Amino acid sequence: MAQTSDTAQVPVSIATVWDRVGRLLTHHGRAVLGATVAATVLLAGGLTRLEFETSQASMIPPGSDVLEVNERYQAAFGGEPMLVLWSGPVTELFAGSNLDALRSLEEELRATGRFRAVLGPYTAIEFARSQLTEAADLVPPEAIAAEAPRLATVGEQSLDNPAFVEFLLTDPDGAIRGPLRDNFPNEQHALLVVRLQGNESIAQQGEDSDLVRDIVARHPVRGFEVLATGPPVLLKEINDYLQSGMATLGLLAVVVMVVLLFVVFRARWRLLSLAVVSIGLVCAFGTLGYLGVPLSMVTISGLPILLGLGVDFAVQTHNRFDEELRSGADGPAAVRGVMEHMARPLTVAMVAAVAGFLALRLSVVPMIDDFGVLLSVGMVVLVVEAILVTTGLLLWRERRHPTVVASSPVDDRLGHAVARLTHLPARLALAAAVLGVAVGGAGLIAQGSTPIQTDPEAWVGEDSESVQELVALRDSTGYSSEIGFLIEADDVTSTEVSAWVTDFAARQLAAHSELVSSGSFAGIVRTLTLEPPSTEDFAAVLDVAPDDIVTSFVSADRRAANLIFPMASMSLQAQEALIAEMTADLDPPDGVRVTASGLAVIGIELVNALEANRQLMTTTSLGLVALWLLVAYRRPAAALLVLVPVVVAVGASALAVDLLGLELTPLTTVSGPLAIAITTEFSVLLLARYLEERKGGWPPTEAAALGVARIGRAFLASGLSLLGGFVVLAFSPMPLLVDFGAVVALDVGLALLSVLLLLPPLLQWADAHLAHAPAPLEAVAIRPAVSSLEG
Repeated sequence: MAQTSDTAQVPVSIATVWDRVGRLLTHHGRAVLGATVAATVLLAGGLTRLEFETSQASMIPPGSDVLEVNERYQAAFGGEPMLVLWSGPVTELFAGSNLDALRSLEEELRATGRFRAVLGPYTAIEFARSQLTEAADLVPPEAIAAEAPRLATVGEQSLDNPAFVEFLLTDPDGAIRGPLRDNFPNEQHALLVVRLQGNESIAQQGEDSDLVRDIVARHPVRGFEVLATGPPVLLKEINDYLQSGMATLGLLAVVVMVVLLFVVFRARWRLLSLAVVSIGLVCAFGTLGYLGVPLSMVTISGLPILLGLGVDFAVQTHNRFDEELRSGADGPAAVRGVMEHMARPLTVAMVAAVAGFLALRLSVVPMIDDFGVLLSVGMVVLVVEAILVTTGLLLWRERRHPTVVASSPVDDRLGHAVARLTHLPARLALAAAVLGVAVGGAGLIAQGSTPIQTDPEAWVGEDSESVQELVALRDSTGYSSEIGFLIEADDVTSTEVSAWVTDFAARQLAAHSELVSSGSFAGIVRTLTLEPPSTEDFAAVLDVAPDDIVTSFVSADRRAANLIFPMASMSLQAQEALIAEMTADLDPPDGVRVTASGLAVIGIELVNALEANRQLMTTTSLGLVALWLLVAYRRPAAALLVLVPVVVAVGASALAVDLLGLELTPLTTVSGPLAIAITTEFSVLLLARYLEERKGGWPPTEAAALGVARIGRAFLASGLSLLGGFVVLAFSPMPLLVDFGAVVALDVGLALLSVLLLLPPLLQWADAHLAHAPAPLEAVAIRPAVSSLEG
């Protein structure tokens, strides 16, 4: 078999590029490093252009009917509600100074101009009072007659009169009147609904929720406990933590990496990799800023991923440079060794990872698509920085203070300990590989059935203050979220439409105990007329109703109406089933369009979008990686051998997630392509080292053991650093990040194990059985051995 050169491992163009880079570093090192600094400064300017995208458009496929309808719905009737709950006897809510406090609170909220509607106890009771005067002609005479004796005993019809207020609030049996239960759920609780503007980002909703809380705090109501909360508060907590908390956890990950590098990685300037990766992260995220790729709750998780990968690349480069020095090379020769033996396989791994990450662009979820771009750009930048900056700085170090190579053998017991993991007999390698691939395949199948947790309360955790507030709100009112229906017609105030709205609402309340109540303008009119409202009745009540009530339920052009169902706490899957049943029962009049809308519908659409092609993304990622490896190695055997540990690691990770009962979230749904990238890198580096040792004259068994021993410490250092970067996420108070850290840490651990346990014996087996004319072992001492994997 003819001997081949190292360049047969990868396309000649890659070898040529890195050879030229090596010569530039050797002869013009300062200029190269200066240019790198200038490029970093330039790219850092892109950091100022990074923006957090937290609108619903980042979660829902563009062009989606759900997105289009929900945007129309929120444009017409506003967004999510902030709810202010007072606990105490509601009959005392309007006593003394409390009446002025409620009135001034609602007035100040409206005066900000920041909110779509303010529907509070004062507005509700004032509207109830007006129904005795302005709208008295709408009330059936028999209803007036039934209440007349009681009304005659209350005295002055003023809100300053407690007896009159009690009359307005309660029916003859002493219960809260039905039309007022939206603001007075029971005798001990009152509720103010502040409807935020529609189609706001999560960040803007967070600012609005803070404003509501600040204003409420300035208007205390004597004798009542107050709680201001709602879905925007919860979403704000998630958004704020992902922006600030992720940075804190990133710093903790750096501390863990410092410790691991000191303990595991024996080298001068052993922390150089952290400095290099810092430069790489600035360049990577700066590039994203210039490209206009936004940060979201998914893409921000790229920080710990890229941090770990960047340290991995820099450690591998640093280790190879020092190994060249230990073999007797000077600085320039060490640079050439890095470019020949490390830059090439790292480039192969980089392109493979980018190919795998691009599969994320198949996702119909915009933030997952952006995540694929983030990881692809970050991968390229970090590999280039790791090779260029690490090698350039180490060369500068050698020229100033050359490394003194010890005359005694290097004590690398850790490297040899790692090598012991590779001692699976070659004769068992094929059976182990088949079993591993079977496990991997089972895992990939199981991946499709693993549920995705998209309940924001579950992301934050039950100990969160915002979650506890929402629970307290539900305990008091029976609900903290709602389902909305957008009703569109030529005239939503027509008798036909109003009759359908009130009938549909009554049917749904009777059929679904999860629905607490219903709210619509047609329903308000019916509580006055006690019969299906006519167009004339509708118009009469519109004339006397407060503006906030009107704008909450009827559009200005009378072509859209809002029907709201506050609902009890339930899983997103249960909400989907409920909305499906309600939608199936719609049957509106001809010419009337009714569509479910709101946060619950957005959440359901997000789940469906995440699940739509999760398996397709993973399998496509594998396919693209396999295609690149065939191009890179030009030997199917080499490509397939690299892929075996990849399939095993990815599938075993998916199977472990399923068996351990770990919940997937929008963050962890991208773990498949990430595991493919990590495992491919480890496999490519190990294969390259094996081929190098074979060319050096070692037979297969010794080549495998020696190759792993020589890179074992660096493998362990980079692998543990990558692992440690995600283990620290377990210290996050947010389950969203804890689960993400657990899944990715599992990916990294299985990647390391599958490569170290399976690839070395597989390489030996392939070398012995796939060669067309294998070099005899006795010839090793005469000429360098050549692996059959190279052709």
